[in-house]
Amino acid sequence: MYKKLSAFVAVVCLVATAPSGKAQTTTLDAEQSAFLTLINNYRAQNGVGPLQVSVALQQSSQWMSGDMAAKNYFSHTDSLGRNPFTRMAAFGYSYAPAGENIAAGYSDAQNTFTQWQNACDPDASGACTYAHRVNMLNSSYKVMGIGRVYNAASTYRWYWTTDFGGFVDQTLGSTTPTGQAPTISSFTATPATITAGQATTLTWSVSGAPTSVSINGVGDVTYLTSKTVTPTATTQYTLTASNAYGSRTASVTVTVNAATPTPAPAPQPTGLSIWPTNSYPTMYLNASGAIELGTKFRSDAAGKISAIRFYKISANTGVHTGSLWTANGTLLATGTFVNETASGWQTLKFANPVPVAANTTYVASYHTNSGIAAVGLELQSRAQDSPPLHALQSGTDGYNGVYVFGAGGAFPNQGTSGYNFWVDVVFNY
Repeated sequence: MYKKLSAFVAVVCLVATAPSGKAQTTTLDAEQSAFLTLINNYRAQNGVGPLQVSVALQQSSQWMSGDMAAKNYFSHTDSLGRNPFTRMAAFGYSYAPAGENIAAGYSDAQNTFTQWQNACDPDASGACTYAHRVNMLNSSYKVMGIGRVYNAASTYRWYWTTDFGGFVDQTLGSTTPTGQAPTISSFTATPATITAGQATTLTWSVSGAPTSVSINGVGDVTYLTSKTVTPTATTQYTLTASNAYGSRTASVTVTVNAATPTPAPAPQPTGLSIWPTNSYPTMYLNASGAIELGTKFRSDAAGKISAIRFYKISANTGVHTGSLWTANGTLLATGTFVNETASGWQTLKFANPVPVAANTTYVASYHTNSGIAAVGLELQSRAQDSPPLHALQSGTDGYNGVYVFGAGGAFPNQGTSGYNFWVDVVFNY
């Protein structure tokens, strides 16, 4: 399952009564200790002082991770209805400023740290705010707690919580960062051979808390994991990752062939859709791999589906395909999105519109190799009704939205409880 991210940033703190249940352990396991090293290295590289482990915040964060794991939810509001600041105060930390990050799905410190370091956290306009990173690099914070709990019966299994505070109370003591030169696990270009005027996406994976990451001809990419470039000639790109312990390099060559004339794009279809063109998501997901995402829908009347649409955030890079399916997985039409914009609604027009029956469930889906996509919770509590079209509320005909990991062309037959992946259609009578 994808890893859902969230941030809570504030400079005030609420006071509450004593916490429910036993106090949590204030010892760190190996991965919690590794995370403390990672974040303090990261803060040092950005000119920010180290964090110590607060006994109270460690109890608060460990309790929160345990509560999410045991009761199978993912939210900053705990099962007792408390926000993070009320909960921190209940464990004895009633100081300001304070903040919290939560994550789910990874067992290890490095992947969880990387999630928070690179999370886009878009605002209403779709622009990245990097709220998790802001929390980790906040110079006002002096102490933290690091919660990490596993429950095999829960949706995401591993649950992480980091609580931050600006007042140094009772601590476990500081940890001196140690390390080595960064490791470059991969550096690729997709595609590696292009036609002049086309773009390719450079993608890399670097671990070991690099101070800086750069690519010749591109510049500083320290806080990125991919970059789309349009070279005018065959180019060898070299990725350099450095920190206080040394540097590593890796290279990839992009071959550029002469351009050939391309026909003008076909006009976009007009018709009815489920979501208005001015609608946009306020959340995003990082699925950490290629994934097909879909929405179940019905029409009150028979007609034809002439196109698939999906909402693209700027971090959702690479090639995208769209497909229309019956409810039992028969592929009715598919194609590749072309002439995409950097963000916003993207449309794939089918060569031949597909007839659909009234009051019958179909699935509209698209595939992304980046694994980063818009997401919402709209379909948990209600349908999205734009007569004659309806995106089904989860439970009307199984789960909605749907997904499947892997290469494109596979039917998204796994469900989530009401997530909306912002996939839409264009319908004509």
